[in-house]
Amino acid sequence: MEKFTIKKSPKNESVWGCFNEENGLAWQFEHGKFNDTHKFAVKHGVERPDDMTLDDMCCEMEDWLWDNHHDKVTQCTSSEA
Repeated sequence: MEKFTIKKSPKNESVWGCFNEENGLAWQFEHGKFNDTHKFAVKHGVERPDDMTLDDMCCEMEDWLWDNHHDKVTQCTSSEA
């Protein structure tokens, strides 16, 4: 099983969900607008980690998103490509 997964929202084709399968963290964001629209949640029934641990988990998840799904996180213009 992969540590992180990403999939489109079944309710909105322009929204992505990114999940940390090991600890129940989830982010939802609009395609190409991660910095402006991301929302964070802890899966129901999972204890929220302390702030330092949560920060580390979020940084790891964000790095994975940028490294593996940059096209979903931000919109690149032709001059940036």
